[in-house]
Amino acid sequence: KYLNSPETPVYAKSRILYGLHLGASQVRERDEVAVVEGYFDFAIPFQHGIGNVVASMGTALTTEQIHLIRRYTKRVVMVYDSDGAGELATLRGLDLLLQEGMHVRVAELPEGHDPDSFVREAGADALKERLASAKDLFDYKLSLLSRRFDPKTADGKVSICEQMLPTIKRVTNAVERSEYLKALAQKLNVQEEALRIEASKLKSDEPVRWKPKEVVEKPQGNHLAERMLLGLVLEDPRFLVRLSASKAMERICDEQVKEILDELRRVADQDSDQSMAVTIKKLKSGARAACVAEAMTLSETVSEKQRALEDCLHGIDKLHMEQRKAQLQDQIRTAESSGENEKAAVLTGEFNQLMRSQV
Repeated sequence: KYLNSPETPVYAKSRILYGLHLGASQVRERDEVAVVEGYFDFAIPFQHGIGNVVASMGTALTTEQIHLIRRYTKRVVMVYDSDGAGELATLRGLDLLLQEGMHVRVAELPEGHDPDSFVREAGADALKERLASAKDLFDYKLSLLSRRFDPKTADGKVSICEQMLPTIKRVTNAVERSEYLKALAQKLNVQEEALRIEASKLKSDEPVRWKPKEVVEKPQGNHLAERMLLGLVLEDPRFLVRLSASKAMERICDEQVKEILDELRRVADQDSDQSMAVTIKKLKSGARAACVAEAMTLSETVSEKQRALEDCLHGIDKLHMEQRKAQLQDQIRTAESSGENEKAAVLTGEFNQLMRSQV
């Protein structure tokens, strides 16, 4: 019976490429490897004659896996699922691959397909054509971002540059990096020098750290903390135990986030890893896929997941307290102005208790 189990000390998925022992010779012979996401995404193409394929066994390609690839080739074609999470995983993988000096292209599949279903429906030759016509990483990422942000507006250009520049900076070849900057400037109709200045401000290739204080102080802080929390739970459902022990669930304002977390908690109560994996896969491609994709994007900006989780819970609590204090202050003023002194005293007592709890 098929069961996609979590990582264990016996089976460390983050340090293994599924199927590499079968396809290593063909990877070396063709000097290129196709990286897919899941077990069946490897098995079905391999059975149909596509031998230079391996699976990362999840949506997070790791540095250890890239080092394995580099023993056989520096040429990689990413072939992840055509859903929001798959696209985001491809982008994360691109940055890691670039950092390790790999040459990267991306093969896109029709909406709703993964390599397994695509080969079953269209045949192995169709997948081979997709691999052969895979997009250069620059074109793929810029195309994806241009669908999410309007490249004709100033805000859209800024958002695209914020995503593209860290990727370009990871290109190890200086000439290639310069060409990408020039192409980005032309695509967005901005000054190349401006992009170089912004790129020079990027001090590190490390993932962006979660900064709870800065996020909470932003108007959209509640939204970001809640989506980040959802992303962390989707990435590691074991965080549901900590979430259930907190008061965050009753304080989440985003109804979509709350619905998804409630659904995940119900599945977790069934104590079935398989049910959880199936549920998460459905969420990635269902009506709430955009919410899930944004959440997973946020969770991937942090490396210290446990700390980020605690920061999210703290941020949600803090915002709830601030909102409740503002509400009480308004109610106290209203009660005092209308002569309801007893009510004002009760509200003031609650306000003071709330203040003491934050000390």
